[in-house]
Amino acid sequence: MLERRTPKIYLSITWILFFTLFTRAEEQHYYFKQFSLEQGLSQSRVQCIHRDHQGVMWIGTKWGLNSYDQSELKSYLHDRNQPNSLPDNFIRFITEDHSGNLYVSTNKGVATYNKTENQFHPLVYDGKPFQAWSYFPTNDGFLFGGEETLYTYNPTDQHIHAIFPHIEGDSRKQINRIFQWQPNLLIASSRKDGLWMYDLVK
Repeated sequence: MLERRTPKIYLSITWILFFTLFTRAEEQHYYFKQFSLEQGLSQSRVQCIHRDHQGVMWIGTKWGLNSYDQSELKSYLHDRNQPNSLPDNFIRFITEDHSGNLYVSTNKGVATYNKTENQFHPLVYDGKPFQAWSYFPTNDGFLFGGEETLYTYNPTDQHIHAIFPHIEGDSRKQINRIFQWQPNLLIASSRKDGLWMYDLVK
């Protein structure tokens, strides 16, 4: 008798599991909201997105910076008549340090953004606007990928230091990506000179 009833028991359990999973699947709801030019986005070609410590979404495009605090979408553009406006409208990346300071990399340099004053302050290296294509957060600040080498940056004194003063090869390397291979070992990819490995300890 038990052997004949076993298939029915399995069949009943199968139907119960199917009904439970099907019911749960029906209860899941997904919500999508699009932001484009019609909603106030400065440009539809999004380069990067960053969520800061206050929950504000920062959106970098090929023509301007945008912020969204779940209630209002704002745009920030370069204005040649305003020295503390966005340095350039082409955004490369957006990041934030441990103190909550926002950094925006553009085609004409990296700048910090002061939310209280609504002003951008460019980082300067060797008397010129500091250029960076990539970044990696460290305990002391950032490791920036520049045009010819890697740079360390300390937010406390805003000191920028070139790790490698001179490297043989093409002068327009543009370190465009920095990845963590091991806890103390990073891999940086360049535009024309392949991959570099950097040991944070040595």
